[in-house]
Amino acid sequence: MELIVMSRMTEPVIRLLKGKNFAHLSTLMNDGSPQVTPTWIDLDEDSNSILISTVEGRIKHKNVSRDPRVAISISDENNP
Repeated sequence: MELIVMSRMTEPVIRLLKGKNFAHLSTLMNDGSPQVTPTWIDLDEDSNSILISTVEGRIKHKNVSRDPRVAISISDENNP
């Protein structure tokens, strides 16, 4: 899991992160082009962080390690 620290989250955002919702993580390839991966996410409430499911060595892990700028889109399971 990768760790993304958020400064402040609203209750609707917390519900999305804790629910069984799909997220799409967008990272940047070496040439600057976007790479989007559907992934599972979770919330670490102690550190106010979004956890991203990944495996070391995968493209999203390599991209985030090289350039931490990302975008996350979450689809609400109750209203996709």
